[in-house]
Amino acid sequence: VVHLNKEATANQFEQALAELGTFIGVATERHDTNGVGPDVLWLLPSKVGLVIEAKSRKKDANALTKGDHGQLLVAHQWFEQNYKGYDSVRVSVLPANRATKAASAHASHALTYEKLQALVSDARVLLARLCDSALDGDDLVSECATLLKSSPIRDDRLVDRYLLPFKEGE
Repeated sequence: VVHLNKEATANQFEQALAELGTFIGVATERHDTNGVGPDVLWLLPSKVGLVIEAKSRKKDANALTKGDHGQLLVAHQWFEQNYKGYDSVRVSVLPANRATKAASAHASHALTYEKLQALVSDARVLLARLCDSALDGDDLVSECATLLKSSPIRDDRLVDRYLLPFKEGE
């Protein structure tokens, strides 16, 4: 997670985002080839794809623009063509959940740096509790299942817990 910040290069940030997804137990892929597929794709066990475009270099004061959102829409269209049978959630990673009016991003979601850090923190708490348990084998698997029941990083809680709707604002 050391590269999940605005000082990281775009490639470092996207790779770190993919690795975080793997760490929390979702299948991850990187597909952005000449601007067609998403920067990062998280495939949840519930057959939902989080189609993620990372705007990691965007300045804090800058809202999601029409061009930024267009890039996310193109990635989403690619996902729908290539992942039949999946539902999808469009996600842009950026400093704040603001979008320009022209972006028309009402059906997309923001993963803000603040929410991203909350996800990292929640994952660390879960990992620390598992490590502190000193269990192994089936006992560790059982403890993990128990902890996941109340964990916010379950796949059925990720969208509601960490993703925000966009607000219009320059």
